[in-house]
Amino acid sequence: MASNTPAAAIEARLAANWTTTPVFLADEINDPPEPPSPFVVLEFPGGFSRQYTIGSPGSNVWLEEGAFMIHVMVPVGIDPGSGLPWRKVARNYAETIAQIFRGQTFATSVICYAPLPPQESERANGNYWGVSFGVPFHYQFLA
Repeated sequence: MASNTPAAAIEARLAANWTTTPVFLADEINDPPEPPSPFVVLEFPGGFSRQYTIGSPGSNVWLEEGAFMIHVMVPVGIDPGSGLPWRKVARNYAETIAQIFRGQTFATSVICYAPLPPQESERANGNYWGVSFGVPFHYQFLA
């Protein structure tokens, strides 16, 4: 789980730059949308924090490193708007979201690196099919 500051900054960046589908935090969604429609889930599975400098208490640099996950979920079948299979739409959505974070620094001290290659569901899970990828980040703060 990321600490509050980088998590809030990542959530805000995604909300400001991705309006194509609803975005849920992992603990906010119990049931997928009905009727089935695309959505994104943002998850913070973990990380670690360490002291980066030693010196004056309250002025030491600490470094938090972790990754967040993006899960793009789409209905099984064909997108009626584009005529493409939903899995191709999901791949496009995943790439667009990855570009929002790739190599970006924001909220003064959250740095995102290259997203990991997307992983796809081997088969549909009920009415949905998914593409997931992680984005490594680090966050520096004084304490």
